[in-house]
Amino acid sequence: MHSNALRMEPFYQLSRSGGALAQHSITLNYLDNVSALVLVFALRNKHWVVLCSSLLYVAASMVLPILASSAILITLPGDCSVNVTDRSHGIPSLVVHPTIARFLEAIICFTGLALIFFILMLRKRKKVLHADPGSLASLAALFSGHPLLEVLRGIDPTASSTVLGEKLRHGRCRLAAVQSDALIQTTDLSLTMNHSAVSKRPVAVEPFVSKPSCISVDAPKHCDPKLQRQFLFQKLGIALFALFLTGLVVLILWYLTHGEDTGFERLMDSESTGVKAMMASFGVLIKLYWLRIEQVAQTFEPYLKLSKGNAQPCRSILVTTSYNTFERFVQSLKRRDSYVSTVAFSAILADVLIILLPAVPYKPTTTHKAFLVSTCMSLVILFVMIFTIVWVFFRSKMMTLPRSPTTIASTLSYICASRFIDDFGGMRGMNGKELHDAVESLGKTYTFGWMAGVDGLHRWAVDEDEEVDA
Repeated sequence: MHSNALRMEPFYQLSRSGGALAQHSITLNYLDNVSALVLVFALRNKHWVVLCSSLLYVAASMVLPILASSAILITLPGDCSVNVTDRSHGIPSLVVHPTIARFLEAIICFTGLALIFFILMLRKRKKVLHADPGSLASLAALFSGHPLLEVLRGIDPTASSTVLGEKLRHGRCRLAAVQSDALIQTTDLSLTMNHSAVSKRPVAVEPFVSKPSCISVDAPKHCDPKLQRQFLFQKLGIALFALFLTGLVVLILWYLTHGEDTGFERLMDSESTGVKAMMASFGVLIKLYWLRIEQVAQTFEPYLKLSKGNAQPCRSILVTTSYNTFERFVQSLKRRDSYVSTVAFSAILADVLIILLPAVPYKPTTTHKAFLVSTCMSLVILFVMIFTIVWVFFRSKMMTLPRSPTTIASTLSYICASRFIDDFGGMRGMNGKELHDAVESLGKTYTFGWMAGVDGLHRWAVDEDEEVDA
């Protein structure tokens, strides 16, 4: 729900009667930011649905699991040895930590009220899109033949995401409902774009003049330095995350196989709220970082498929960016995408790990069998994650993309001059299934690479695979 709210916010802003500035719509990117930054950006942009959704996400995914694991404990006070005659010793007792419990109640009440407010705000929004705009095909159908494509063609094709955002930030875009000329009248969408500055000085997009020296048939040997740094940091983050998972496995194995009276053993057996909160925090951190890995995998996987050429539409331009983990797992299984399905399956296991890790520290009130089940299941999940993260590390490739395809504008920049986009002009009013069937019926395959567009200018683009379709 939260990810869909972030993804659909730019389209809602475009559908407003007065449209929206490009920086609040087509160049808006909430999904690449951490939750704290999303809260700040949503408050600055006055996007109240995103703000409310982010607060719900932080409360439900980060705060509640940690507090819930520490609020209530079952303890065994006193001495349980057979020599103790006092029957009050060794009787299990339920302990509630008042401060944590009150704070937990407050968070739950806040979450409930925020959820009601969130639902009411969503009910006020009208549905303006027929198909999910999360695929290249749906964006091509939505924006086919519209002025925004001409604007993007006029920008340097090697421009970075930052430069693209600066060029477009003062443009105002709008999605408007018009009537189609079909026999059955359906609501369609058109896009108007003008460039008006929010300041007194007018701002316009400077067109890119294609001089002979600027048009290179050979692909450039470099990409955006910022994107290169992001890729290196991503690889470093994956490596550190793998080390963290390995360290957690070693810690649990040591605790399972060694029973010496050490400081670590006493800490894990102390039955304190801090230990359970620590283990729950580990589970939350693993879940959050795994969601990030999953998002990157599903964003770039269609482009990796396209870069090999002869890509079937169902495995490339029709792949919808879904942010429901279970739905993404099912979809990837249907299209036999082993990589994305494995990453999505590990993300599902990460949810289970949040429950299992706080049960690893042994307590006298827990049976030995329950302790072994929780510990062994945690180890199995961690081993699966380590295998998957190694696969992710070696599969991640530095694609020569001048822009990361995480905004509407940057994604459209790869299809703005493509030959196939005219095929989608009559598909704007189609729902998801109709669009899928229509694209499949074209019988074309697609590719991604350095190629000439309809304007004669070479750029990185997604287009028909001429070598196969010829």
